Amino acid sequence: MKSEGGYLMLEMLVSLAVLLMIAAFLLPHSIIVIQDRKNIRLAHGGYIFLREQIVSYQFDAHPPASALQNVNGTQYTAMWNEVGDAYSVCVIWNDVRNKPQSKCCYVAK
Repeated sequence: MKSEGGYLMLEMLVSLAVLLMIAAFLLPHSIIVIQDRKNIRLAHGGYIFLREQIVSYQFDAHPPASALQNVNGTQYTAMWNEVGDAYSVCVIWNDVRNKPQSKCCYVAK
């Protein structure tokens, strides 16, 4: 039975099914995008901490054994190693999926 000015019940069910399929497709992708944005933000914090470590070495002229920094619940660890005539400094942190990430750089003695 068709009402005079409205939709059929079948038309409403079809449109609801289409909307649910679109939502089911977009929800996992939006979660992945949000996690990737958070990982980019965490990586940027790691790069900043690495830069701070290098600048402090350039002013103090002796590298620390290791350093820790906690930013918004994320722990960044800087580790210094002597490699020939240079130092290697690596910053390590865990991303949103709890996988360890690192960024390393070499600094001349």
